[in-house]
Amino acid sequence: KDNDFNTFFYLGDDGQTLYRAKLSLNDKGEVELRNQLPITDKRLSGIEEIIWSPNFELALFRKKAGSSLFDFKKYDFITQTETEWGSDIGSIAWSPDNSKIAYYYAPESGEKSLIFANLGNSEVNRMINLAEAGIENPILRWSPDSEWLILTPRNNSDYNANKIWIFNAYTRELKELTDTGNQVDAIFSPDNNKIIYATYSRDPVNPVSALLSITDKEGSDKRSLDLRAE
Repeated sequence: KDNDFNTFFYLGDDGQTLYRAKLSLNDKGEVELRNQLPITDKRLSGIEEIIWSPNFELALFRKKAGSSLFDFKKYDFITQTETEWGSDIGSIAWSPDNSKIAYYYAPESGEKSLIFANLGNSEVNRMINLAEAGIENPILRWSPDSEWLILTPRNNSDYNANKIWIFNAYTRELKELTDTGNQVDAIFSPDNNKIIYATYSRDPVNPVSALLSITDKEGSDKRSLDLRAE
């Protein structure tokens, strides 16, 4: 319910639209539903991932059918401006300096590329062929200074292939950060100097968990944090 006791929200249109409505009593003392107004658009359903711009004015929505760029126009969720981005797009990462957007592109043709693109996806730069490095369906994470990009593969058929890689946006150098697989995810520290990463590890008490470790950008100073997380 809303702050008003008689106002509440509900999902309609088979769970695709959020509505606001109000309950009131008619002259016969019967409860009536009034002022049923949609406050979101059906296009906001089926979203698998939301990637906000650094200033939170735009967002990329990744769905099974494809990805789109939305302009929220002061957070009006009814009349958004939508720009189709295309399909066959995996993980998307918006650079913190707002200069570019990185994404994984894997069409049925067999291509597996790391793409840098502008807001409209009209200027596309294929930075590297990830198939040559054996990187499949990676999670992408930018460094706070927008210079480095972490790639953590999600190869479901061979977890040992899921090593952490790091890519330099200026030199296009790609290098392994970990020499072992079973990596789950990784993220930069706010000062750009360290990377915290999670390694899948079986545990008799909590079998679905990961060990947390920390390293520098060179991957030469690795140490465990002696922490386990789900």
